[in-house]
Amino acid sequence: MGQRPLKPCKYLGCKGLHRNEGLYCDDHKDIMETRQREEKNKRRQARNRQFGYVLSDEEKFYSSMVWQRKRALTKERQGFFCLNCLDNQFYKECTQVHHIIEILEDWSMRLDDDNLICLCSECHQGVHILYRRSEIDRLKTQAELRRILKTYNEGGYKIGRS
Repeated sequence: MGQRPLKPCKYLGCKGLHRNEGLYCDDHKDIMETRQREEKNKRRQARNRQFGYVLSDEEKFYSSMVWQRKRALTKERQGFFCLNCLDNQFYKECTQVHHIIEILEDWSMRLDDDNLICLCSECHQGVHILYRRSEIDRLKTQAELRRILKTYNEGGYKIGRS
């Protein structure tokens, strides 16, 4: 199978060529994705205000700069890996930062390092399915996530070559 043909980047003023699926070269792809995500959020918030929707404390928290910084710091601290996959000897990138004890359950733990764990989208979705299944499953899953986080913090996972 051959390579994709070169095409010009659609970013204003960029003269670069790329073979990406999208419209932008590697230099501008992330910039445009962030910009599009922000525009989408602005449109959604404007639509919500138009209909008198008021954000809950949880929604305000997840859109706050405090959470954005904490989330980035947690990903960096935990090596940008999904710790659940790492526990199962797979290397997968972290896409979500999960609250082991959910913020609606205990608001005071929302920024606690011992309550935050990096997960990939699939593991995060699976954890929430277990949380909703039953109280026993939720407690067992929380205990397992705490064990994984503790093992990682104690240097129990060997990443890369030794």
